[in-house]
Amino acid sequence: SAEHDESLAPQRKLMMGQAPGTHWYHAHKHGSTTINVANGMTGVMIIEGTYDEEIKKAYGKDFKEQVIVLNQIGVTPNREGGTEPSPGPYFSVNGRLQPTITMKPGEVQMWRIANTAGRTGTIFQLPAGLSWRQLAQDGVQFNDTNYQNSENKPFLLASGHRAHLLMKAPR
Repeated sequence: SAEHDESLAPQRKLMMGQAPGTHWYHAHKHGSTTINVANGMTGVMIIEGTYDEEIKKAYGKDFKEQVIVLNQIGVTPNREGGTEPSPGPYFSVNGRLQPTITMKPGEVQMWRIANTAGRTGTIFQLPAGLSWRQLAQDGVQFNDTNYQNSENKPFLLASGHRAHLLMKAPR
């Protein structure tokens, strides 16, 4: 009934319903979603909150964030069961193959990573010289015990999943 339809006469201030964190999106046109994702039609939305404010406050004004969008690009549709593989063997990172991230000695950065690949996960293993701790997985911040236990631990970032890492460069 009209008297219970809050959109006609709002009783409270409108509030956003999405939790803070790193989220990703893709086109939803039926019949084309897989092709669109394989062609790189994905993106990231970052919704900030208290969590972000506290991290930035702890690390200071020069704290740098890296937004990393992984995808596995495959531009050849396989609609008729052909033999051409799709997607390719490499992940793209922000649309590039095998890019480089530069860090200063001893610098700590927050990496917001979204795996937007249509079907493939990737295993994160500790690169030589770097160290990390995981802060969050799929928009859920770790409690302190899980954060402390995540130091330099490899993990799988499955298709559609997101992670926040604090990465530290060697001195």
